[in-house]
Amino acid sequence: DPVLSLQKAARDLFDTGRNRYETGRRFDSEYRGLSLSGHGLLRRAAPFSNDRVFGRGPGTLAEVEIHRTADPAIAGLTTIFVSIALPGEVDARALREMTGARVEVRGTLTRCDAFSGTIFLSDGLIEPVSN
Repeated sequence: DPVLSLQKAARDLFDTGRNRYETGRRFDSEYRGLSLSGHGLLRRAAPFSNDRVFGRGPGTLAEVEIHRTADPAIAGLTTIFVSIALPGEVDARALREMTGARVEVRGTLTRCDAFSGTIFLSDGLIEPVSN
């Protein structure tokens, strides 16, 4: 589906009333390994040398808010994030200065934590959205 975006994936995973187990199964069957893009608000960025999801660095981790759930009572969550592993040469300090800015992100979906509402992207790219 060429129009599939991170926002559509987030809606499908978290706004349909699935329980967390079903959300994980849906991610594994429909989304794992796909390369998707989307946009959202940069919430944080920090360098990493070793990460429990992405493994050894060096790299930069960025967290971007990509979706607000339609019905938090059903979803059990209000906000959906992507956690993006960026290459080590990305300047985490410069990225941190963009906190709160609208950004475009792209990466390969590697994992979904249905409890925290986080989708993990490897091989990530991030850039500011020009207005």
